[in-house]
Amino acid sequence: MELDREMQKRVWERVQRRPPEPEQMLPLKRENLKPLLYPVQENSAAYQSLSRRMQGKDGEKCRRLHQESQKCIACMKGMCRLRGEQVKLQPLPAPKEPTRRLLESCYRREKQLWSEYETRSADPDHGVVFSRLAQQAREHCVTILELLGALEK
Repeated sequence: MELDREMQKRVWERVQRRPPEPEQMLPLKRENLKPLLYPVQENSAAYQSLSRRMQGKDGEKCRRLHQESQKCIACMKGMCRLRGEQVKLQPLPAPKEPTRRLLESCYRREKQLWSEYETRSADPDHGVVFSRLAQQAREHCVTILELLGALEK
């Protein structure tokens, strides 16, 4: 079997563990971050509302979720700014849904965000940030399920 010169070069680079030449590297697609901001903002408003409804440790968990969501929004706005994207978010009204339904909606959004962050963790500029946000979304899912389980009492 004959290999052309380009194929031989790529094989030897892999064998010698050298990175490929820059012109051979394919640029990663840089996705727009703005669509991720709205579900985080929705959850943040929901967590703030829940923190006012729930008492004790459960209320404290919701306050922490709200604070972490606010930090996530700030982080993503910072990434947008570095990418040259303008972001203006309008404040959302407090949700009026019953507690159980609100927690279930937050859980679904956190799961979707987790998946999106995991997908974007290969981003060359912000991959580590997305990995951290994925970890945080995973932890939020656990906390939401704890809160849902505590409603049964």
